[in-house]
Amino acid sequence: MKLSAARHIHKTLHAALPKKWWCMGESLSSIIRTGSLATTDKSVQVGIWLDDFSPRLHTILHEQGVILIRSRHYSVKGKLVGCVHHYQYGHVKLDMHCWSKADPVHWNDSVQCYIARRIPTKLIRPAFKSIIDLKGYPVPECFDAWNAATSQVPPERGESVFAQPGHLDVDKANETLHMCKVALDALGLPWWLHGGTLLGVVRDGTLMAHDDDLDVSMFLKDYTDDIPRRMFEVGFTYKLGRILYKDDGSMLSRVDHYRWKGLQLDVLYWTEAGDRYDYIAPVKKPRYYSYRRPTGIEYIQYNGEAYPVPAPPDKWLADSYGESWRTPMLVGWRGSMTPGSYEVPELNGKVLYSKSPFGLEGQK
Repeated sequence: MKLSAARHIHKTLHAALPKKWWCMGESLSSIIRTGSLATTDKSVQVGIWLDDFSPRLHTILHEQGVILIRSRHYSVKGKLVGCVHHYQYGHVKLDMHCWSKADPVHWNDSVQCYIARRIPTKLIRPAFKSIIDLKGYPVPECFDAWNAATSQVPPERGESVFAQPGHLDVDKANETLHMCKVALDALGLPWWLHGGTLLGVVRDGTLMAHDDDLDVSMFLKDYTDDIPRRMFEVGFTYKLGRILYKDDGSMLSRVDHYRWKGLQLDVLYWTEAGDRYDYIAPVKKPRYYSYRRPTGIEYIQYNGEAYPVPAPPDKWLADSYGESWRTPMLVGWRGSMTPGSYEVPELNGKVLYSKSPFGLEGQK
């Protein structure tokens, strides 16, 4: 491990989280043994409190060249109880473990960290009240006990989620969204922002840099070939289409994946079903989404333009991300985490993949 890169990582953490992180694992062992990190260490290993973590930290580290590679988190009964974030700076890896107070009934005076591997593990370490300086490095006040401890147990039954963040070029994404608006507004058909695109515009006032694409929605009944034709006219290319057909040949669901200068934009097609809007993701194992019917379409100012959103947007976002949608998550979102969504066990139909919106070019 290159020590200059490790020192840069530590300097960045000191600026972002003063007195709220500590060395652990292999890093702590090297500091106790030699008074410094070692070139033989495989990675920089640090701990922070789960409650102190914010997605803003990803951004701060990214600005200093420390790039988030993937995150692993573990949830019990829908509550996030622990996560680990893996970063890279040059050839040096940073492993950040998020810790919380252990169950006082079973593990008095202990702290815990969940490792969401294929076989999840819960680490148990001695509790501490303060972080002290040891030879210039932040360590738990009981660093000797931490270094000696090896306790790990099977965690409570829960769900492991592995997430790889996107790295969205926000300027290019704004341009992409503008050109999509130009194309769809010209058709006079209703459409609206959806998914992470809607979340970023409504909650943050900007598209999210850790997203990986843009999402808009339309009604399936409004689909015509004029939609892709108009998208092509303004400069979009077509990456892939996925269409779910019923056995009688009628279209049940559809999503089109477009590209603008290498950035992906997805158009999802919904159906109206009484007091709900429904969408079935046309994938190998179709997933069903059902949202409360909006009162209509309203407009929100973003980047100097008025963009359509479901009215009111907070209900749509709650159906997408839960009632806590205003609080940024520590890790990436997955469709399986959407409230009210579920995998369709049996569906009379077939999913066809197309490289052209005007005709199917093969089935997978």
